[in-house]
Amino acid sequence: MPELTEQEYDALDELYTRSPPAVNPAKSGTGFFTRRTAAAKTAAPEGLSVKAVATRAEIACGTVRERVAAGL
Repeated sequence: MPELTEQEYDALDELYTRSPPAVNPAKSGTGFFTRRTAAAKTAAPEGLSVKAVATRAEIACGTVRERVAAGL
């Protein structure tokens, strides 16, 4: 995306200052970020269990490394 000139920036600033986009509260939940947040909330238990397994594996590997290093 090309950089805006000062004149283009001022024109956009003026446009959105004088006529801000309309927001319809009745349409809550239809936007991209709202859908992504909802999807993340429903997938959270699976994501947490995967993260917990990975964390346990990291802890176990660290313990093994420490014991091997102490034995050498």
